[in-house]
Amino acid sequence: MSTTTQSTALTLESLETAATAAELVAPPFTSWSKFASPPSAGFWTAVGHDVPNGGIVMQLGAQRHPPTAPLTSGKLLAGYLRSMRLKPGYHTFTVRSEVLSVSRGLRGGGQLQTQIFLDILGPNAPRAQYQEVFGGGVCYLSLSVLVFLEATYTVIVGGRIDSLYQGSEDPYAEIIVRRNEVIHHRPAWVQSTSTAALAASEESFEPFDDKGLRIDEITPKELIHEPGAFPLRFDA
Repeated sequence: MSTTTQSTALTLESLETAATAAELVAPPFTSWSKFASPPSAGFWTAVGHDVPNGGIVMQLGAQRHPPTAPLTSGKLLAGYLRSMRLKPGYHTFTVRSEVLSVSRGLRGGGQLQTQIFLDILGPNAPRAQYQEVFGGGVCYLSLSVLVFLEATYTVIVGGRIDSLYQGSEDPYAEIIVRRNEVIHHRPAWVQSTSTAALAASEESFEPFDDKGLRIDEITPKELIHEPGAFPLRFDA
């Protein structure tokens, strides 16, 4: 292996190692705010928070109603949220949720949906991630956001129960999360000396793809979405 190749390989390795820095931001959740949505009409709720571990106990049930009750829907969201300043670059948040148990009762019928979720609010933020849960176990959720300008973002971790009943139906659901862990993979910019060394090794790079088109001259509107491919979204 030549000296030039060795130098380039070492530089690439250092860049890959320093590409992101992982940080456990919770638990504890003492710097996070607890939240619980108000009861929907026709439902009762109960919520408990274990702040040191990020635990949640949440229950949603139908209030007493006559057998002629109309179609009624309700929901409960509970968990933790925290605002933080994010610098430019790719930021990824991963949540590890230890679900202790899930109870779902359809006394006389009705519909239920029990989920855990991760959401990020802020400029260019992605859509929330939801995972249906039916029993105990460990679940992972992850969201990435590309930050163009330093700004404040809000990270939300929690559970959600949706319920629907009509007539004499009496659905009930409970989610118990023993512990939540939130990991923040933040961009770690390399020093200018390493960047310069890598740039020097790429002496005559031209931005052409395998079809001979200059990829730096293609605008988002010219990109072709092939059937079966993941849909692309370009925010204004």
